[in-house]
Amino acid sequence: MELVNRKFLREALDKNTSSDRLRELFIKNREPQIQQAIAQNPNTPLNVLKDLSYSHPIEAINNSSLVLLFSDKSESIKPIALGFLRRFIKNPH
Repeated sequence: MELVNRKFLREALDKNTSSDRLRELFIKNREPQIQQAIAQNPNTPLNVLKDLSYSHPIEAINNSSLVLLFSDKSESIKPIALGFLRRFIKNPH
């Protein structure tokens, strides 16, 4: 992996990387290893995590921010949470 990509990978894995920066990395870098790291980061925006759930369902469903999503009592959040579960059940690998 070249030096630039290693920098992006470190950023994607860093729990201190902002949501905005993770969104930018997602848009600008389609390398699977970096996308996988973004899916694991708890600061990843939900819309990005939703998109990543198609290519990296295990990482997305195990993202620690989803614990908050599934425990949220808000009715507006439930369809998003159910969508994650449906995609994971249909494609568990």
